[in-house]
Amino acid sequence: MTYAWAENVIQEEIAPIAETTINPEDQGILTSFLQALPAWVLPVAGAMLILIVVLICLLIHRNKKSPKTPEVEKTTGSADARTNISIFSSSELPVTSIGNIHGIGSRPDQQDAFGVSDLKKQNHIRENGILAIVADGMGGLSHSGEISHTLVQRMLKEYENATGNQRERLLSLGAIANSLASREFGRDTGTTLIAASIQGDKLDFLSIGDSRIALCRSGALLTLNRMHNYAADLDSSAARGLVSISSAMNDPKRARLTSYVGMNDPKAVDLPASPMTLQKGDRILLMTDGVYNTLSDEDILHAMSKPAHIASQQLEEMILSKNKPNQDNYTAIILEI
Repeated sequence: MTYAWAENVIQEEIAPIAETTINPEDQGILTSFLQALPAWVLPVAGAMLILIVVLICLLIHRNKKSPKTPEVEKTTGSADARTNISIFSSSELPVTSIGNIHGIGSRPDQQDAFGVSDLKKQNHIRENGILAIVADGMGGLSHSGEISHTLVQRMLKEYENATGNQRERLLSLGAIANSLASREFGRDTGTTLIAASIQGDKLDFLSIGDSRIALCRSGALLTLNRMHNYAADLDSSAARGLVSISSAMNDPKRARLTSYVGMNDPKAVDLPASPMTLQKGDRILLMTDGVYNTLSDEDILHAMSKPAHIASQQLEEMILSKNKPNQDNYTAIILEI
């Protein structure tokens, strides 16, 4: 049926042309030629003609369609999960790719949590930037995993409604974090906090505790915040000659935090003097101590030379390859500019 229809179409198209442009003698020759063709030629030619027309229509329709915005998604984590994402956004967004790792290590519970702004809300991101958060609940205290997870979720939500400039929004999130900890969880709990805001080419951050934020640029890894732990105080005392270097290095309390979310009044909150200007190709790394206590800076820098989603995979592979019997929860977010 299809071939017969195609043959009729071709003959109907040829007939008017023959009547108007070919003399009777030539028309007879053309008719004889068509009749002499094998029976399969005209049906195949008709099918090919139809296919060509369909392909042309599809190409025209495709070219008329506007480019789609790549799918991006909000990322959060608090359970034992490994989540690696690679997000390539439009040129209007400051972050071109994001990678992350999130593992429980050898601990019985996952007390780390992390989150990134909902990147589907591009209008909001253009106005207020991207927020990335890492929180490490403190072992030995109650509700440590719960407070870190709740803190990340609440801060991401509040950031969408925050007002003011980049620094003012971060300060308001810090106030919300401390209020939430004391109001909903009481004093016997705590978590570290790194909240990084990237708006345009500016990075601002807020840090409480010993989670770490670092900048990878031009083959160098630079830690941007101080560690709020007793080790920093001991090292300062040793540098001033108040205690011996040996005593400072071997003090069993070195790892204890001196400032964290959940304290009645955190003793230290780190912020840069002003938002930092980023460059294309920069990578921002937020990580808990389960990452930097297992890997050396050289290990981290080697991985960070790769695109964000590959770097995150290499960080986790290196952590697991160490086979530490007491491996802590580990979490990291990589933001590629």
